[in-house]
Amino acid sequence: MIVVLFAALPPIPGKATDHPTHASSRTQSQAAPNKAPIPTPKTSVDANATKKNEDALSGIRTEDTQKPVRVSEFPPVTVTRDWTDRAYWFFSLLLVGVGAFQAWFLLRTVQAARDNAIAARTNAEALINSERAWVLVDIDWRMGRVMNVNANGVEKTAVDILLACRNQGKTPCWITEKRIELGIVESLPPIPDLERIQLYQAELEPLAVGRESIKPVDIICDGRAGEGQLIVIYGVVGYRDIFSSARCTTFGYYVTPDNKLERLTGYPKYNENT
Repeated sequence: MIVVLFAALPPIPGKATDHPTHASSRTQSQAAPNKAPIPTPKTSVDANATKKNEDALSGIRTEDTQKPVRVSEFPPVTVTRDWTDRAYWFFSLLLVGVGAFQAWFLLRTVQAARDNAIAARTNAEALINSERAWVLVDIDWRMGRVMNVNANGVEKTAVDILLACRNQGKTPCWITEKRIELGIVESLPPIPDLERIQLYQAELEPLAVGRESIKPVDIICDGRAGEGQLIVIYGVVGYRDIFSSARCTTFGYYVTPDNKLERLTGYPKYNENT
């Protein structure tokens, strides 16, 4: 009977019926103050154990610093070789061989190029020599003998000769100078000192192909030839042509005991064309 009466009672005016959610939250808020706080467990620290651990660590560090680790023997290492190692060495040797062959081939190429250059220069010089001017020089007597004269008590030797220059080449030339010297010597240097030879002609003189220029020359020197001495006549004729501006022809003669003029033999620099 009591249960029925409570269920049949109407709600109180002005007060809303509690929602289940609000009721549960209210129940939790009311129950919260009644709960006691959870105690935090306290960890007890043993000071003696901590000190022992620090002493142990300190001892380990001291032993590490006092006793360094030394390796007296390396452990054996076994290296196995297979076909890749042999292939590597084979191709390395092959590359070395190819490099050596290339170096040899390059050297042969350089030598062939040098030989070709020398051959080309030789051919060019041969072509020029076949077309250039060639001046040949000869001397001959004009009076026919050597003359010994006495000038103010000084013995002198004089000759009167003809100097002939002929152009035996294929192009004209221009004679730039003529030098001639008379000397009494016991021996001659193998190479004449052309700059010290007396200058006879410095005027420019044209000389056509196949033409000849003959000029008289009087030369005198101190002294008289004695026993074992030679009277020599030597000199140089300078000229230029269309291929070069500096050419020359040297000439050298000696006078025999019977007053003949002969070319100097054994002295190639005294009879040379450049």
